Amino acid sequence: MKSEKRFNNKGYTLVELIVTILITGMIVTMIMVFISVSRNSFDAVKKEAVLQQEAQMAGSYIGDIAIEASECSKGSFTIISDIGVNNYKVLNIKAPDPDYVSGTRYDYYFIILWEESTQILRFCKVKDDAVLQPDGTYTIPDGSSLVFEAGTDTLDYEAMLSSDGLDIIGNPKALLAKYVTDIDVILPDLATNKRLTQITFHLRYRDKEYILTKNVAGRNLD
Repeated sequence: MKSEKRFNNKGYTLVELIVTILITGMIVTMIMVFISVSRNSFDAVKKEAVLQQEAQMAGSYIGDIAIEASECSKGSFTIISDIGVNNYKVLNIKAPDPDYVSGTRYDYYFIILWEESTQILRFCKVKDDAVLQPDGTYTIPDGSSLVFEAGTDTLDYEAMLSSDGLDIIGNPKALLAKYVTDIDVILPDLATNKRLTQITFHLRYRDKEYILTKNVAGRNLD
């Protein structure tokens, strides 16, 4: 008597196929969620790092100057032109160059300028060796003009930007920080013996916001 061999050729059932598809879909979904969460976390860390770098760079530079400042002043103004309205804030610090070589200690005007339309913080450094002219302006060695408000020692930044005076954006053209949505400054009050300069930077990169406050105690304020 011959034995009969039986073969099961029916394959997967429809139920087994559906279960397999569901399990595979769940695994793929879990992997995609993990990748998405990881990418979002990396993106958030990257944005935070960008803003911290910009804020720390500006804060460190201004802090190094403000600690040796003999004068501090601030202002805000608006310039209306053919291309629209642009708002500015400015911080002016008179201090020796922190990178000076021994024996050549000169005072400079360090002009920190924030422009609302570009959200860029720029600075320029002007040596305090300007010569008074008959018209009341001061000329510096390269031929540019420093313009002061009448009867004060405060630079007239609006006049300097909108006329042929000193180009405070580009003398030299120096980028201090990007993504700066605002800057607030509280100046020292010598009447109350407050020698602290407080500078707060507001920054935004894509959907991430960051705020840094820098407190600097001036040593040479009169």
